[in-house]
Order: sequence, then structure tokens, then C-alpha cells
Amino acid sequence: MSDTSITLSELPASRRAGNNNYDWSTWLDGRPHLLLRGTHFEVTAESMRSMAFVHAKRIGVPITTRLLSAGTLNMKDQEGNIIHFHDDGLALQANRESW
Repeated sequence: MSDTSITLSELPASRRAGNNNYDWSTWLDGRPHLLLRGTHFEVTAESMRSMAFVHAKRIGVPITTRLLSAGTLNMKDQEGNIIHFHDDGLALQANRESW
């Protein structure tokens, strides 16, 4: 084992879970969006729903969600969420300011 550490030229940017991994700015347009596991996100549908609530709270906008299990909306084996960030102009501006 070596006593020497690896020296970096700069500190890497911090990545908060759910913030940079998903296209929040597109989903903040004031319309409901159907998000499918494996297409729009990789975590469980429950985890994605939780991240959407955290993001909405962080930027200060109301959100409505629907958890979709396999078989809902004729999706067979897929699960997903419908997320709806309300107040599209306010939500989009708040999201930009949180970056």
C-alpha cells in the first residue's frame, strides 16, 4: 500500500442526487408529464416520486404526482409516475435560480 495520495488539479463539482441526473427544466413547464422507469429514470418509481417532491420543495412550487404500477395505463410490465409542477413560469424561474 502506498502512502502517496492522488493530487487533483481542482475539486470536482458536487452532484446532489436528483438535481443533475434528470431533466427537471423540461418537466417544469406547468403540464403533467408521464415518466417511465427505464426510459426517463432508473430508480424505483417511489424514489423518483420522492425526488420530485424534494425538488419541488427546494424551488418552492407546488407539485402533484401519481404513482403508476405495472398494468396501469396499459403499460404491462412498466412502472412510472405522472408529475405535475404547477405555476409553470414561477417553477421554471425558481429551478434556474437553484442551479
